[in-house]
Amino acid sequence: MDCVLSLQLDLADLPSPFGSTMAQAGQTWHFQTWFHEPSGAGTSNLTNAVAITLQ
Repeated sequence: MDCVLSLQLDLADLPSPFGSTMAQAGQTWHFQTWFHEPSGAGTSNLTNAVAITLQ
């Protein structure tokens, strides 16, 4: 089963462990999503991560 996720990011206000931060050209940001399968098994998993280098 394939799933598509779409998310608009505000590059001037990205969340980080230290609070909101502004993305800068040349930085590489890594994103990953946690999901919970609604089946009776109640399993959860992580998606493959993606790395985005900003220009």
